[in-house]
Amino acid sequence: KEITALQEASVPAAAFIGTLDGVLSSRGAWEGFLSDLQQRISALQTPSVNEDGEKTFPKDRHIWIESLGVKRGTVSGEDGKRSASISVEIKLRMLIPEVDGSKPEHNSAAFNSRRKAVLDALGKSEFFSIKPGSDKSDFSRPNVPTLTLTLIPKSEKGL
Repeated sequence: KEITALQEASVPAAAFIGTLDGVLSSRGAWEGFLSDLQQRISALQTPSVNEDGEKTFPKDRHIWIESLGVKRGTVSGEDGKRSASISVEIKLRMLIPEVDGSKPEHNSAAFNSRRKAVLDALGKSEFFSIKPGSDKSDFSRPNVPTLTLTLIPKSEKGL
């Protein structure tokens, strides 16, 4: 009886250790994922330099990652088998210089331009795709609104 009770009590600990093993085995893949994400956001900020050495900054700059969270779970496949699922939620903050901070009013053209630039840049990633319908915006601070997206790591990248 005692052995059976101890075995049953150890099931949650074994599941947690299994999760940690998965995290450790995918460590290198996460480095690639995060590096790709950082490069795509940074590329939106990078100025172009003409032949005379003059810098021109893109109009869609002033975008940064405010938060990033990983959600692990399981999903049922068509065959009824359960498999691991991972999603990454990122919250981006965007400075909209076209909006006066002292009397802020939402500027949809400026926001949509930045939103499109972000979606285009992230949509080209070889490490993840954007979950359809996950795009959420918050305009409570019109000069620095947020854009929240859910990224789905591509299974062939080992995450």
